[in-house]
Amino acid sequence: MKKLLLSLALIAFTMQFNAQTVIYEDDFESYTVGGYLAVQSDFWTTWSNAPGTTEDAFIVNEQSNSPTKSVLVQGVSDLVLGFGNKISGKYQLDMYYFIPTGFAGYYNFQRYQSPGIEWVLEVYFTNNGTGFIHAGGQNAATFNYTQNQWVFIHNIIDLDEDWAELYINNNLIHEWKWSLTSQGVQSIVQLGGMNVFAGAPTGQTPKFYFDDVSFVELASGTVPQVEVTPEEFIIDLSTGESTTEMINVANIGNAPLDYSIEINYAFPEKKNQAVAETTSSYNEFKTTGMDLIADPNYKPGGNAPSNTEDVLLNYDGPNDTGVGYPNPTVYEVAARFPHNMTIDHAGMQLTQVDVYLTHVESCAFKIKVYGEGADYEPGDLLIEQAFAAPFIGWYTITLNTPITITGEDLWIGYWVAQSVGAIFPIGADAGPANPNGHFIKPGVGWTVSSLDYNWNIRGTLTGDGISQWLSVTPAIGLLDPAEDADHTVTFDATLLTVGGYEGILKVKSNDIANPVVIVPVTLDVILGVNELGEPNSVMVFPNPTSDYLHIQANHQMNEARLFSNTGQLMLSKRIDGKSTNLETRSLAPGIYLLQIKTEAGISNRKVMID
Repeated sequence: MKKLLLSLALIAFTMQFNAQTVIYEDDFESYTVGGYLAVQSDFWTTWSNAPGTTEDAFIVNEQSNSPTKSVLVQGVSDLVLGFGNKISGKYQLDMYYFIPTGFAGYYNFQRYQSPGIEWVLEVYFTNNGTGFIHAGGQNAATFNYTQNQWVFIHNIIDLDEDWAELYINNNLIHEWKWSLTSQGVQSIVQLGGMNVFAGAPTGQTPKFYFDDVSFVELASGTVPQVEVTPEEFIIDLSTGESTTEMINVANIGNAPLDYSIEINYAFPEKKNQAVAETTSSYNEFKTTGMDLIADPNYKPGGNAPSNTEDVLLNYDGPNDTGVGYPNPTVYEVAARFPHNMTIDHAGMQLTQVDVYLTHVESCAFKIKVYGEGADYEPGDLLIEQAFAAPFIGWYTITLNTPITITGEDLWIGYWVAQSVGAIFPIGADAGPANPNGHFIKPGVGWTVSSLDYNWNIRGTLTGDGISQWLSVTPAIGLLDPAEDADHTVTFDATLLTVGGYEGILKVKSNDIANPVVIVPVTLDVILGVNELGEPNSVMVFPNPTSDYLHIQANHQMNEARLFSNTGQLMLSKRIDGKSTNLETRSLAPGIYLLQIKTEAGISNRKVMID
């Protein structure tokens, strides 16, 4: 699913008004009647990020608050207005609703800009002039409104105070702690977006109009901002050697920066290939992780197949129950195995997945494994493999294409097409749930199940891991504004053979605008032999550099030449000795190739000029 991105046009639209920042406002007068809103607007999209489909809504002129046009929501209209995952500041969202007599209306706020992960507020307008909300808990408040008239809706969200207020026609309906979900579960302080959906209480028909929407920043927030130097490491080592460099993390924002530094390795010869995800026809009604139910009459199944020789990734205990939806539904379940569970096994391969299924009739299944993404969203789909399930019990699925472990997060799960209701195909243990052990995707977004179980999902890793040649100390940090910290990066070729090695340092932080900073790492392990049979190496440092390169060898050097990445000769120097300096002040920043001619031959090194 494409991430919903806050449009650059939205930022350009920002203007100052009475010391407040109007981020977005629209009376829909500039749009064509009969056209789709999300097609004509840079600000709106739909739940599945599919403008122009049945999820979109039409611009009409049969009703309006001012002056002549509004948006009609009915059928399966499902609109999203993204706010950019704000974590600080105070905001106001105003709009007008018109619900015709005998019909119902709805809207909600989402914790994340990618929808479907978590609901914060749900507001229902019933078909008889009453309404109710879920905010900080289910059925938190009720209200009255007049049908066939425009209703003013006023929302205040103060992220710094973790507080929110809802007004209908200028009457305070409810105030609550914003970090609670609509069901009352404690979560984080964040505002992702608004969802205007053709929703209604059971048995009622949704149809309503909305107009004059504005989103205003009442007080600017404080945010951390990460800065990482250097941008890349290029290291030369002889076999058996090790060295250290520093990586600096700075907070140039105005709020505390919380961060970690993770290591991932690259394996070009066995690179994991992302595959295209097949489209799934998700149900037109919305289901969530809250809608899941456990089989009330279930008898626990057996233990998983024993595995003592290979590495096992899992959170679950023996099967204890079955879980499913009360209606026909297409969904996915998964367990996420983060960096701290995979890094020690870098170089091994995921070759097998074991799952327990408790109902198999009227269901289809596919194993699906994803790479690293955001906290509540996996990354690239690495494998999608259908499998047959003719009986209840444990299934061992051997992957057609093994997946190499790099140290990144790994999401292992399966897709279910449940064609009838009230069955319970998902095998689960007795709990308690690990936060990473019960993810579910009931529609377009991932969330965690409300049930306190872990899915019976297990990944088997086989083969040999690599020598861990890259490390960083300390691996976590907390910086106040204007603070920075150095971290020691160790490059260890003690157990490596001659050749090139690649990895990355991944700086993850609470900087919403830049949550992951990638620092590529290249390690060249070299070994030469002179005419006496002695080890013979060439060292180049500092790298990166801005002023000069120091070149050192334990044998005679004749010439050093520096080429651009397009092959242009930039510098050349004759050498008569075992060490020299090459001045680089005049060169533009970039990646260059340094060629060193020695009595033993030619050595090539990548260098970075910053």
